[in-house]
Amino acid sequence: MQGLAGTAISDGFVFAANSIECPAACSPAAFVNSELLFSGNYDRVGIDLIISNEMESVTVQEYFKGDHRAPLMSPEGASLSGRVIEAMTARAQYAQADQIASAVPAVGNVAKVSGIAVVTRNGVPVELKQGDRLLKGDVVQTGSDATIGISFVDGTALGLASNARVVLDEMTYDPNGSSSSSLLSLIQGTITLVAGHTAKFGNMRVETPVATMGIRGTAIMVEIASDDGPSKFSVLREPDGKIGSFNLYDKATGELLKVVSHAGLVTIVSPLGAGQPVSAVDQLKTLADIQSEKSLIQQVFQIYYPNYNPDGPGGEKTGSSANPLASFASNSLGGGIESGVPGLIALASGVAIIPVIATAQDLLIFPEAPPPPVVRAIAVANVVDVQASQGPVERNFAISDQVTVSVDGQVVDRSAGRYVPGTATVTGVENTAPTPQGVDLAKLVHVDPATGVVTYDASQFAFLGVGESAIYTIGFESQPGSSVVPETLTLTINGLNDKPTVE
Repeated sequence: MQGLAGTAISDGFVFAANSIECPAACSPAAFVNSELLFSGNYDRVGIDLIISNEMESVTVQEYFKGDHRAPLMSPEGASLSGRVIEAMTARAQYAQADQIASAVPAVGNVAKVSGIAVVTRNGVPVELKQGDRLLKGDVVQTGSDATIGISFVDGTALGLASNARVVLDEMTYDPNGSSSSSLLSLIQGTITLVAGHTAKFGNMRVETPVATMGIRGTAIMVEIASDDGPSKFSVLREPDGKIGSFNLYDKATGELLKVVSHAGLVTIVSPLGAGQPVSAVDQLKTLADIQSEKSLIQQVFQIYYPNYNPDGPGGEKTGSSANPLASFASNSLGGGIESGVPGLIALASGVAIIPVIATAQDLLIFPEAPPPPVVRAIAVANVVDVQASQGPVERNFAISDQVTVSVDGQVVDRSAGRYVPGTATVTGVENTAPTPQGVDLAKLVHVDPATGVVTYDASQFAFLGVGESAIYTIGFESQPGSSVVPETLTLTINGLNDKPTVE
C-alpha cells in the first residue's frame, strides 16, 4: 500500500506490503490511501476485507473477525465508519434474498435517473430505473455523466451528481410524532438535498468523511473531493425564498464546527492529518459555485416541489422571457441589496468604500446586452468621544447605527442586516498614555453581543489628559444580503484639558 508498506504504528496495526494486519478487537482505525478508500471497490472474502481498483488492491486481514468494525482512515485524516464498510460489503444470508427484500418497507424510491446508476444490496449491484424501491442499508452509486433523484418516505428529496456514492443507513419515519430519524453517509461526489419531515421534527444527519451534518430543514449542497482534498458545505435558497441552516460537527470529536446558514457563503472543511482537528473556514461563493448549484439543484427542487417551475423565481414565473439562471444567481446570493439584480457585496472597513463590481456579463446569464454594473458597498463610521471629569456619565451607541449600505452610491435602508446578533466583541485596546495602577482598560467598555449596543461611563476615563486617548477596536459582522461581511469600528475616547484624575 502506498507510503505504508512495512510501517508499524502504536494503535496495533502493522502495515505490510498490500496488507494490513488487524488484531482481534480491531478497535483502532486502519489507514488506506485516499483514492482507494473513497473510490475503491469493497469486497468481503471470509473474514478479510479487500479494497481494490484498477491499479492496486489492499487486504485488511481479519477485518470481519468479531463483532466490532474498525473505521478506515486516510493518512490525511478523513475516514469511513465501520458501519459504512459493512453496508458496502453486505452479503445475503438467505437463498431468496430478493423475494424477502420485496416485503421489506421501502425508505424511498427513484424519482428520476439519467445515465447509469446502481444500487448495491446484499453485495449485488443492480442498475436502477425510475420507480425502483430503495431499502435501508442500500448503497447508491452514479457513474460518469449520470445523475439520480431520490424521494424518501418523509418527503426528503436527494440528488446525486456523477461519480457519487451514498449509503442509506437509516430512515425511521413517524408522521405523527417526533421519533423520526435518518442517517445518510456520503462517501464521494456531490449531493443536493431538500430536507423533509424528519429534519423538521426528528433527527436527520448526513455523515461525510470529514464532518457530520445535523439538519433542521433546508436545501443543502455537499461536495466531497475524491482526492481527499477540501470538502464544501453550503445552504441554498429554496424557491419559496426560505434559507435554512444546519450544524456541522467534527466527525471524530462531535465538536460543533459551524452553523451553516448563509446562502452566499460556502464552508470548506479540510482534514489536517490523522488525529488532528479539521479546518473549517467560510468564503464567498464564486460565480462558478453559483452556476454549479443551479445546474444540480433543479432536479431536487422538481422532486420536492410538485409545482416547481424553473423558468421563474420561486417556481411562479412562466414564459419564454423568464431567465432561470439569472433568478438562481440572485437567489443564491440571498437577493443581495436589490432582488433580481446580479452582483456581489463589496467588503469595506471604516469610512472608505472599496467596491467590488460584478456584471451580468460576468455571470454569462443574459443573452441580451448586459445591464450597467451594480456596486454594493458597506461603510462603517468610527466613534469619537471625550472623557468626563465628573460622573457617572453613561454613554452608549448601537453598532448598527454606525453602518450604512449603498447601491451605486445611493444609501439604502438595510437596518436588519447592518449588524448580525451575537458577533460583536472587543478585539483590541490601546492607550496612548500610561494606564494608572488598578485600571483595567478592557473592563471600561461593555459590548452586548445580542444587541450590538456599546456602553461605557465617560467619567472613568478622567485619567486621560489633553492629547491622550483610549482606543477600542470592536469586531462584528454585517449581513445586508446572504453574504456575511466581517467589519470593525473603533471607539476613541480623548482626554480633556483638565487635571487628570483617577476615580
